Amino acid sequence: MSTPHPCDVRGCDSPAAVVFDAAQVTGVAVEYAVCPFHNTALQEGETFDVSEDMNEMLMGADAPLDVINSLINTNVAGSTVTLILGRDGVEQKRVTFRMSATEAQELATDIKDWG
Repeated sequence: MSTPHPCDVRGCDSPAAVVFDAAQVTGVAVEYAVCPFHNTALQEGETFDVSEDMNEMLMGADAPLDVINSLINTNVAGSTVTLILGRDGVEQKRVTFRMSATEAQELATDIKDWG
């Protein structure tokens, strides 16, 4: 007897029951086998990402955080950029980087070019 394929969501060991077509969200032709719980979450609009090798879906705590806001502070000690990270607009973490004004400007330009 063959073992059922596990859910392709990272950390989920439940048996997969449905094939989810991620192309509708990612624009890349890729499908994932998911359990009923994760299929329901996806059908209800739960956000997800995929692992770098595209072998797993990342949901919940494994999904990347969103950048909610950013703060730039320049004073006599130098410049810092703080990224406020979270999900659904709720702050979960702040990460602060020390950088020169030139580096901060380059970062801002890079981010603007992504958009």
